[in-house]
Amino acid sequence: MYDIISIVSELNKHFIEGLEISENGQSIYVKSKSIVNVMKLLKEEFDIVRLSDMTAVDYEDRYEVVYHLSDNEAEMLTLKVKLDKNNMIIPTITHVFKYANEQEREIYDLMGIVFKGHENLKRILCPDDFVGHPLQKSFKLSPAKRF
Repeated sequence: MYDIISIVSELNKHFIEGLEISENGQSIYVKSKSIVNVMKLLKEEFDIVRLSDMTAVDYEDRYEVVYHLSDNEAEMLTLKVKLDKNNMIIPTITHVFKYANEQEREIYDLMGIVFKGHENLKRILCPDDFVGHPLQKSFKLSPAKRF
């Protein structure tokens, strides 16, 4: 079981952007450029051993990549990274958590966020020739064809 105070204290020295504590757990905002080092620190120093899930959220003024992590006791920790809509690039964490491979591809496919350094960043759900990213709020559906 990890100690959130120790984690926040250590992250605050180098990486932290802000701290948000929600009713259902802890959410910590970190800088995009620091995400790999933060993940390594959490895994090596705090026994955060599992990336349970990843997702992304399209807000009006930004995107957020959300990482749900846990330790061996199933204690959950949520990390969030804010991305400017004009710079939707974040380093891959696939070399820290292998499970991120498919999750990053899905987020890229549906939201258009690029995971720099990902060895196989290509569409995973939409056809290769699909234009756009269907979960972006700005995505417009083309009129349905009538047969």
